[in-house]
Amino acid sequence: MAVGVVAFLGIFWKFSSNLPSVANLNIDSKPPVATTIWSSDGVLLGSLEVQNRVPVKLAEVPRSVQLATIGIEDHRFYEHKGIDIIGIMRAMWANLRGENLTSQGGSTLTQQLVRHIKQFGVSRQKLYSRKIREALYAIRLEQVYSKAEILQMYLNAVYYGGGAWGIQAAAETYFGKPVYRLDLAEAALLAGLPQRPAAFTPFEHPNAAIQRRNEVLDHMHQYGYITDEEWSQARAEVPHFAPHRAHRNWLSFKAPYFVTYVLNYLTRKYGSDFVYSGLKIQTTLNYRMQVLAQKAFDDGLRRASGYGANQGALVAIDNRTGFIRAMIGGRAFRTSQFNNVTQGMRQPGSAFKLFDYAAAFDTGAATLRTTFVDRPVPYPGDPKHRVVKNYENRYSYHSISCLSAIKFSMNTIAVQVAMRTGIGTTIAYAKNMGITTPLAPVLPTALGASSVRPLDLCSAYSVVADSGSRMLPMALKSVTDASGDVIEEHAPHEITGILQPGTVDQLNTAFEAVVRGGTGTAARGNSSNGIIDQARGKTGTTSDNRDSWFAGYTPELTCVIWLASVHHNSKGSVEYLPMPRATGGDICAPIWHDFMIQALPIEQKWLNTFAAPGAATPVATPKSATNSNAKGADVDTGAANSATSPSGKSSTPGIIVPSDTQTTPFGSVPSPPSPDSGAADATPADTGLAPAPARQPASTSSQSELVPVSICVESGKRATEWCPVVKTVMMSRRRAARLGVCTLHKAPPGE
Repeated sequence: MAVGVVAFLGIFWKFSSNLPSVANLNIDSKPPVATTIWSSDGVLLGSLEVQNRVPVKLAEVPRSVQLATIGIEDHRFYEHKGIDIIGIMRAMWANLRGENLTSQGGSTLTQQLVRHIKQFGVSRQKLYSRKIREALYAIRLEQVYSKAEILQMYLNAVYYGGGAWGIQAAAETYFGKPVYRLDLAEAALLAGLPQRPAAFTPFEHPNAAIQRRNEVLDHMHQYGYITDEEWSQARAEVPHFAPHRAHRNWLSFKAPYFVTYVLNYLTRKYGSDFVYSGLKIQTTLNYRMQVLAQKAFDDGLRRASGYGANQGALVAIDNRTGFIRAMIGGRAFRTSQFNNVTQGMRQPGSAFKLFDYAAAFDTGAATLRTTFVDRPVPYPGDPKHRVVKNYENRYSYHSISCLSAIKFSMNTIAVQVAMRTGIGTTIAYAKNMGITTPLAPVLPTALGASSVRPLDLCSAYSVVADSGSRMLPMALKSVTDASGDVIEEHAPHEITGILQPGTVDQLNTAFEAVVRGGTGTAARGNSSNGIIDQARGKTGTTSDNRDSWFAGYTPELTCVIWLASVHHNSKGSVEYLPMPRATGGDICAPIWHDFMIQALPIEQKWLNTFAAPGAATPVATPKSATNSNAKGADVDTGAANSATSPSGKSSTPGIIVPSDTQTTPFGSVPSPPSPDSGAADATPADTGLAPAPARQPASTSSQSELVPVSICVESGKRATEWCPVVKTVMMSRRRAARLGVCTLHKAPPGE
């Protein structure tokens, strides 16, 4: 007994010696905490200031609200002095019996209030030290304040979801009325929200909210707070919620397409309440590059308007990290929030030929010196006897090397290469290099007849720039909640060995020839506007000139440009109109040049100063292709038809023939909505937000590889299937192995 007394006094002294004063608490009006989104160069891209708090006196709160809160949270509130010994013993007994501890209500309402007072610094982790501090604070609060004052502070401090802090704001948010006008059923519904606002919010989970309301009413009835008649009538009441005022301050964002891309992902994963709860979101975008991209895009679109172009997209990715550095999803965010970079699916035309030649070079089916006769090529088995055509039906009827065919974008050679390699193998390489949209296993796909997303195409071209490896596109670096806890943290992930070194060398040589004397000379520039010496890329134009592309890269950055003439017809549907004589080399390549020549110095400086150790090494400068003064166009047929073609599987190790749907780091991806649907939050195929664990470079330790781990919010340990609230955190395998499994939440009896 003496040892116990001494131990108790020691513990009491340790935790009570530095207790802050509770005599002058002022928590009725809490400063708003805004969710903020930041660029990698420290620019505030946007903030979500929606926290709503209206303090109210306890005399203004109906008795039904008070009793509902006490009934569900702490029915012995008026009997204890801050801690409930009976409740603690009940919870301990339940724990010994293997029941769910959280359902037993060991914490008092006063202890819960302590958790909401920031100056106490009490976390929500289930630790003995935290429980001791919490109990001491609760006892001290009960000594200084009356029960009425504590209940008033609680009702004004608690978060009810929907951006509402305090009972008055909650009444206005969910029912459009002041708190004094709430009826019993409405009071019970609000009283049930603070336990898990994100799970019970009526706007997103109305059935769960009603079920929770009924649970509160059951408690009130059990403790004699309401009569049988009141209980049955309140349970039968159908709630009438106020209109959900969606948060629409996104129009003021910097880089709005990029920021909404990130926010939509977080909203789908965690719910809107969490997104608007004071997060700090660190992204990969470089705002200086974004400004340069916007100017180059606007100027280029203005020039291309003479061809009829009025819509487009631009995306740039750092080759060594996969960081998305700039993103322009359309001409004007205020006019349309449809993100053409992540949601748009358009035929890439000759820009798809990257995969024809990558597959052929990598499997040995062809090399840059392999020749084919340039002539109209019939599609095998086509009942309409259609043939592959070059731009303006020009043919040499001579043997042409693959190098020249790429340089001048000759369709007849590309199709013959794909026939020799096998269209199935070509598609397999496209999938492995980053294309996530369905690709039809027919020969027209070799000319870009199947639609792709600009983000996917940009990632695919970065494989060549990264010496045959692929850094997964990445938009999100970290997410920290209002308490400073890291919710998500991501590092670059590399998939190695996609292309062999010899294949990369040949593609670099060919794509440099394109910009030095082929269809994309405007991308490299000239003495008057500046030359980008290490520029490489490929133009793309579809049939009838409906889509124009340029996909290019340097050792530092890969950038893709897409332009089109988009119109709404009388029925409201979207039409893509022809742009006579507009090619990717004419209208997209100049935009690429104007952006890259200014962005590259910024990226090079960042890489020299801030690039993380172990990042991919720069691409070696390949041998320059033979210069030529000739210039050609790159228009393909682009039309899908019913022709069949040979298909095959790659014999190269590591190449997997994928299906039409791809599972991304965040689940299986559906096709995005059309631009006229008005949806801005469709799930993109390759999210580029937080890449899932991938194969690491050989130099990276498997123990330091980051993996996603589900964490129980209450215990801070690895979550089990019975943990009520979990969050996903990226951490090393070593740290994850040491974390331990949550023991607070266990299977219900009998399971």
